[in-house]
Amino acid sequence: MASRARRTGVLNRGSPVWQFPLKGLIFGEDGRSMTPWFSSKQRGRQLGYYIPQKEITVGAGASDLPRLSGYHLHAQVMEHLYENFRDPSQWLAALPQSLTDHPTFDHALITERLRETARVSDLFSLPSKAQLIRLLVEKVVVRPDDILVRISAKGVFELICDLMQTHKTDWVSQIPDQTPRK
Repeated sequence: MASRARRTGVLNRGSPVWQFPLKGLIFGEDGRSMTPWFSSKQRGRQLGYYIPQKEITVGAGASDLPRLSGYHLHAQVMEHLYENFRDPSQWLAALPQSLTDHPTFDHALITERLRETARVSDLFSLPSKAQLIRLLVEKVVVRPDDILVRISAKGVFELICDLMQTHKTDWVSQIPDQTPRK
């Protein structure tokens, strides 16, 4: 791999998950994945991007999708998550009734803890934000004019269990395969 590096002295190493937390979760509207990519080093820094796989295999401009700045995309996804933390009604409504009717399920407490998580989100480290993205995001679909973020119902359930400090008992089997969408 070292001999096939794009530039001399550049090693083909994987990057830490926190640099590209959407790796494997982000796709173009054509169903092809988007690949993490670093720019050439300029002034001592490299920028991370997600580029359409079709751009790599066919050529530049083939997909009609933009290269997305990793930094800006991660910020947009996190803001989407925080919006749902501040108003979790959509997420809570998508949970199965058998779960929400459980005696230990406390709607007000979960709402309060999710809102508190949104309030302190600026204190999260990059690896913590990446972990949250990997837990809650099932898939991101990039279209020419917008981005669709599909949330994982199981991830929301795990987060709620963590916030409630309860054990994931028999509830796991009650989580539907369908995921809430925005």
